[in-house]
Order: sequence, then C-alpha cells, then structure tokens
Amino acid sequence: MAETATEPLTCSSKGCQAAAAAVLQSGRRAAAIGSGLLSGVPVADAVYGLTVVADTTSPVYWTLVLVVTSVLLLAVAAARLTTLRLVGLQLATAAVVFVGASCAFAVLVAIAS
Repeated sequence: MAETATEPLTCSSKGCQAAAAAVLQSGRRAAAIGSGLLSGVPVADAVYGLTVVADTTSPVYWTLVLVVTSVLLLAVAAARLTTLRLVGLQLATAAVVFVGASCAFAVLVAIAS
C-alpha cells in the first residue's frame, strides 16, 4: 500500500519499518543509520514539548520520550556498533533528522499562527 498525502507518517509507515528492520537485521552501518533515523524525530518532539507546549502539558511525558530514545541509541551502539565511526554516524544521522523535524515543527507552528 503506497503512502498518500492523507496518510500520516507513523511507525507503521514503510519508512519506519525499514529503519527498524535496519537496526535489527541489517549490517552495522545500516543499524547506525536506522537507529539515528528512529531517534531524531522523538528527540525533536520532546524538545518541542519541553520548550513550546510546556505550559499546557506535563514534562514527565517529554522527559520519558528523551530517556527512552537515549536508551535506544545506547542499546544499539552497545549491541551493534563496533567502532566510534559508526557511533558518530548514528549520532550524525539523529542530529540531521532532529534539525529537519525541528524545522518542520517551526513551519507548522508558523502556518497555524
């Protein structure tokens, strides 16, 4: 089933499934990239939650998202990534996705305003 403009990007989307499969079943480089992809968006979401909507939501949820995401990054790094170069690739991928998601959140806020 192809994604359409009306289908939201969820963890059931083909992109998230491919990233999760890369973390679990592919080579070490794919695991680094896949875990970075899966971690960047939740971190951006948590930072957005803790900074922009903090007045209307509990910080407990956003903090929990940061902790779970950090555990994912550390677990993949410990279990699958054998060199500092791969860990750097993982963190760089997460950083790029974080910046992209943060920009997307800013655009959505500007549109909604």
